[in-house]
Amino acid sequence: MKKILILFLLILSGCQSNKLDELSEVEVVSLAGKSVVLGLESIQLYSNDEGSVYVSVTDFLELNKANIKSYKADFVSGAMVSFREQFIYHEFGNYDQYVTHQLDFDAHSNIIKLSSVKFVKHVDKYSQSRRTELDMISYYETQGNQQIEIDLSYYDMDIHVIDGEYYLPFSVANLLFSGRFIEFVPTVDKLLVFSTYGDFDLFTKELENSIPISQNYNDSINYLRLYFDYFAGVDFKGKESTVNTAKGFDAWLYSFVEDMDDPHTGVLVAPSFSDVTSALGERQQQLNELTSVVCQSNGSDLGNVEAIDDTLFVTLSTFAFTDTSFLDSIIKMIPDYENVVLDLRCNTGGRVWSVEATLDRLISEDVKIYKQNISSERPIVSEYETSGEVESEYELYVLTSPTTYSGGSIFASIIKNNDLGTVLGQDSLGGACSIEYMALSSGHLLKLSSGDCYSDPDNLNIDNGVVVDVWLDDIFGKELYEDVYDYIKGN
Repeated sequence: MKKILILFLLILSGCQSNKLDELSEVEVVSLAGKSVVLGLESIQLYSNDEGSVYVSVTDFLELNKANIKSYKADFVSGAMVSFREQFIYHEFGNYDQYVTHQLDFDAHSNIIKLSSVKFVKHVDKYSQSRRTELDMISYYETQGNQQIEIDLSYYDMDIHVIDGEYYLPFSVANLLFSGRFIEFVPTVDKLLVFSTYGDFDLFTKELENSIPISQNYNDSINYLRLYFDYFAGVDFKGKESTVNTAKGFDAWLYSFVEDMDDPHTGVLVAPSFSDVTSALGERQQQLNELTSVVCQSNGSDLGNVEAIDDTLFVTLSTFAFTDTSFLDSIIKMIPDYENVVLDLRCNTGGRVWSVEATLDRLISEDVKIYKQNISSERPIVSEYETSGEVESEYELYVLTSPTTYSGGSIFASIIKNNDLGTVLGQDSLGGACSIEYMALSSGHLLKLSSGDCYSDPDNLNIDNGVVVDVWLDDIFGKELYEDVYDYIKGN
């Protein structure tokens, strides 16, 4: 797990003063794990006449103080705030990076000026994500500084200045000051803090049983519009409309998921009063239906191992594991076999870390990782140095199917792209773009695809699936392993 230290310089200017009312002081409840330490036990929230939730810049920085290495605030002249924040990020060998950012907040015109595109992930789309990756750093440095302006008025948002203190919509403060892996979610009596590395199940239960503090559902729509315009890396396909009721927002969310037509986009959690229990895209529904039939009936588990003569068949049905003992046991078995078939037919993905752990134990050479910026189609190529824990030579085969998804597709593509083995079976379902979680002020938790997607050496992204080298008709047949063995022996 690598750490990325990011240095921000914010210059807040303007003297606009708008009325905000004190909404409530809420308890800060952290479900983010030990990696996130918070500087406040409670925080004051505010609202405008439309019911939108606001927070003071000083309070939010103080809240995240323990994760910010240093900061200072001067709201007298120029209102300068500079802070140094620590993010945790790890994906295929990225290393610590120090990146300087500058933002100007103009309260007169409600404009945020991003004076350095280094705040964003891909300069092609202005701003695409709240993380910075190793393979983007040199690209940023060659482009020089560019200034990007975000007009908050276009999203029905305001910057408020009252008695020298600056106030931002809570969602905007969360976006700019917390980083990709931490979400601050205000409710009527708590501020829930969630981290990618925290207890996800506990967080979702808390969120389901909480009452959202914001009654302005258009805030969530406008925030999604802002996020997709500048930070998501994919186009926003939701309908631009105004909703005034919970049911109206539920209907909008359903249409949003359908319109995005993305394998990852969906609603994971909804408040208890919401009619949205689970809104999933067409491919996610297809995946759920298939896995409930073919995968459960085949009893595909993480630790299934079967051998036919000199060929070892290993079932890996998930990349969501953290315990590598099963993989470690496979390493000890491999020297006894000439062929290894990794069965990913029912692998629906998980964590990139688990994909790396599997590569480390099965591959003894470095691999190239191919990605593509979705909006510009610009290729991103990096190299991952495996630990090379396998010393014996063998032939690798990867079995995929229409239920091989997300991390399963990514692993298969890496093997195919680097000519490390043969992919056989049927084309995978895809879902190979990185995912992010987003909590809305409405109380809903979304899962979204980001703007970077795994691709092949020809810069064709694999979000719609990995094409197999060898097609097998009866992919879930009882004699599949015998068919695969016969193919191996015949070639």
